[in-house]
Amino acid sequence: MKKRFCFKYTHHNENGYTLIIAILTLVVISVLGLGLMNTTATTMKQSSSERENQSAYYIAESGVTQERVEIKKLAKEAFDETKVAEAAYINALKDHQEPEPFDFQTEFIQTAKAKINSQYTNLLPNTDPTIINDSDLKEMSSKVKYTKQKGIEPTSTTTVKPDLQNSTSQKLIYTIQSTGKIGENNKRSISQKIQISLDQNPGKKEVVIEDKTDTTTPKLNACYAIYTYGSINSGSGTINGDVYSTKKIEIGNNGASYNGNVYSTEDIVINGSSGIKNVYSQKNVTLGGGNISGSVYGNNIFISGYPNISKDVIALNNINITSWVNINGQYKYGNSFSNTTTSQEASKASQLTNEEKEELINEYSLESNPENVFHNSCTASIPKLEDADTVFKKPTNIPILNDKTITSTDGSGTSFDFIKNGTLTVNSKARNQTLSLDSDIYLKKINITGNETLNIDLKGQSHSLYVDSLDLAGEIKLTNPGTLNLYVKDQMNFAYGSINSNGNSSQANIYYGGSDKLTIASNINLMSSLHVKNADLTLTAGSQVKGNIYVYGNNNVEVSGGSNDVEQLFLAPNSNFIQSGGGTINGNIVAKAYTNSGGATVNPPTKTDQPGTTNPGGGSTTTIELDDYPNTTDEFLFVQSQIEENGEKEN
Repeated sequence: MKKRFCFKYTHHNENGYTLIIAILTLVVISVLGLGLMNTTATTMKQSSSERENQSAYYIAESGVTQERVEIKKLAKEAFDETKVAEAAYINALKDHQEPEPFDFQTEFIQTAKAKINSQYTNLLPNTDPTIINDSDLKEMSSKVKYTKQKGIEPTSTTTVKPDLQNSTSQKLIYTIQSTGKIGENNKRSISQKIQISLDQNPGKKEVVIEDKTDTTTPKLNACYAIYTYGSINSGSGTINGDVYSTKKIEIGNNGASYNGNVYSTEDIVINGSSGIKNVYSQKNVTLGGGNISGSVYGNNIFISGYPNISKDVIALNNINITSWVNINGQYKYGNSFSNTTTSQEASKASQLTNEEKEELINEYSLESNPENVFHNSCTASIPKLEDADTVFKKPTNIPILNDKTITSTDGSGTSFDFIKNGTLTVNSKARNQTLSLDSDIYLKKINITGNETLNIDLKGQSHSLYVDSLDLAGEIKLTNPGTLNLYVKDQMNFAYGSINSNGNSSQANIYYGGSDKLTIASNINLMSSLHVKNADLTLTAGSQVKGNIYVYGNNNVEVSGGSNDVEQLFLAPNSNFIQSGGGTINGNIVAKAYTNSGGATVNPPTKTDQPGTTNPGGGSTTTIELDDYPNTTDEFLFVQSQIEENGEKEN
């Protein structure tokens, strides 16, 4: 029997499988989505933090930039102020003052340092500390308004710290440190070094200083012989020229001879003398004798002696006669006429009209004035002294002349120090030496002995030679002449010899600034003008000073001789002028007071407006070389290094 196999098929129900797959897929997608969302959130959080951190950096950088601009501004202000100081320094030099030497770069650095340190530190002005602590620094809060982030306003705080170790007198180094901050969690700090300095290779400029003492040369004037601000005592001397005084003049009966007009802004009393031409007083005239070849003018006139008057007696106010008088002219008065002698004199008297009074006042300056001067063409030309501190210049910025060794001129073949440590020596070992002046020079001492000669080569120019002391027992000659201005600061001793005897007085000016008495003896010949600052001066008989003589102090000037072949000005308005012996002065005398203690003579110049002898050829000049920084540039005021980052991030 055949077996039959039967297979039974079992049917499975697959309903819901798709749902399961869908759910699984959804779970996977959800998991992936959640992971992506978490990653995105994390990334966004990191980006926001990074953005805030970077913003903090830029905020810090803006703080650095802001203070860098401010420092540059302060440096520019310091530069401009230094330019002003330089201009004042140059003006002081031109005015012949002696300011401290001026270093533009150092002055600029000091000014800039004071400004910047004052702005950024708590240091006291002009304080140079050895160390700078953080507590010395001011915290500069940013003036910039930043956009708020998450409701928080960003800030920056900056400090500027001097770098003492690397700063010098030629440059300033500062470190700017700035911290930018957003909230409490993000901040960045950066720093930058800056340098303030000037160009190390500036240009050069020359400042020319002119000798102002040579620009206004006093003139000789034939309209007067003597002008004093005090008394006149003529003794038995002779004055052949007009006499002016701003004090009372008394002329006694002692043999004095006045051959000119007599003027005073005060009283005039005449008891003798002959040769007087006219008498003019803004106050009172008292006549007790003497011979007057012209007229007498005054405010009030009193005649109490026996004078002889060739012309008129004219008073703006009153005439009073109490004794006999011989007058060949008329009496003219403004208010009253009184005569106690003879009626004949009254017949010569007449009252001035108002027009005549006005004419007398204008023409003869008879009315007193607050200035206590006469107003006429002659007194208007009376010379005045320049300011002594302007005239007596100092060797500003002129170094001591370098040492110089020569072969001895005594035949020994040895070397000799012609110039050593600022002392120039001329003697038998250094005969007939030449000092060339290409510019102004300064020496401590010049010592010329043994009747030897020092030649000064001016090369046709005007220059100044400054020396602390001069001992002369020999000769100073000028070659290739221009003009020599010789300034002697302290000591000037003349044993014998000459200066510029081979030239003329317009080629040399001597300025003596010492206080010891200066004596020019008979064996001295100075072909130059002579300026004496504050010392007594004596010129003995036979001495020769061929130029003008100026005395600035309140001193005594004694002249016992004179040079008949030269006309000169003695300008000593603060000094007592004493003329003695039988010598003669030809020229003008201006003094505080004049005394003639012997039979000396004064003759006025023969010509009006003769040139003076200070330096008619033109003033000397001194050239100073200074660094030249352009007036408006600021390109080289500020140099900066690269920014150095030092950031940190707080989460």
